[in-house]
Amino acid sequence: MTTHEGALAELADLKDKVTRMDETGVGWPASSSGRPAIQGGGRRVSSIQLPDGVEDHSRFQRRVWAVQRLAWILFAIILVACLLGLLGRGGPFSSQTVTLAGASLEIPSISRWNAPDQIRVTFASSADARTLLVNKQFFEAFSVETIDPPPMTTIASHGRVGYAFPPDMDAEMVVVLRLQTQFPWLHEFEIGTGSDIVKRSVFIFP
Repeated sequence: MTTHEGALAELADLKDKVTRMDETGVGWPASSSGRPAIQGGGRRVSSIQLPDGVEDHSRFQRRVWAVQRLAWILFAIILVACLLGLLGRGGPFSSQTVTLAGASLEIPSISRWNAPDQIRVTFASSADARTLLVNKQFFEAFSVETIDPPPMTTIASHGRVGYAFPPDMDAEMVVVLRLQTQFPWLHEFEIGTGSDIVKRSVFIFP
C-alpha cells in the first residue's frame, strides 16, 4: 500500500468514527451538565480545552475591545468638533460675522478660558471718524490687550466704551482687537458702530 493510499484509508476511518460519535454521542467532550456539548440543530461540537494553569479571560478581553472601540469613537468626535471650531478658536463655528452700517465684524462665538482671541473690524470708507462701541458686559468676557492700528481716542458714551479711528474717504480700514478671555460660560454683550448696536453672545469653555 502506498503512502497516498494509506492516508486515504486513515481519512475514511476517521470519518466513520465521527459519524458514529454523532449518532451515539459517545466520544465527544461533555458539557457542564455531563452531557455531550450540543450546538444549535442538535450538532455536537467539542469545547476548547485550555492547558493546565491557563484561565479563560475571553469575557474580559471582549470588554477591553468594547472600551477601545468606544475610545476610538470618542476621539473621532472630539477631532471633528475641533476641526469645526466647536471647542474654541479655529473652524467655521468658532466665530460669527456681523454686518452693520459702515462696518463688518468677525466676533468669537466659542472660545476657551484664559486663551487669546480676536475681533476683526472692517470699516467702510468714510469722511467721518469711525467708532467701535462695546458695553461693560463685553469686559466680563474679554480684556482688550492690544488694538492694531491704535485708536486716535477712547470715549465713554451711554454706558459704553468707544474706540474712535480716523476717517478715510478713499479706503477701507481693518482694525484687529487682540483679546484675552476672562471668565468661562455664556456671556452676552453689546457691540456696534455709531448708533448701530447689536447684542451678541460668546460661550467660553472652562
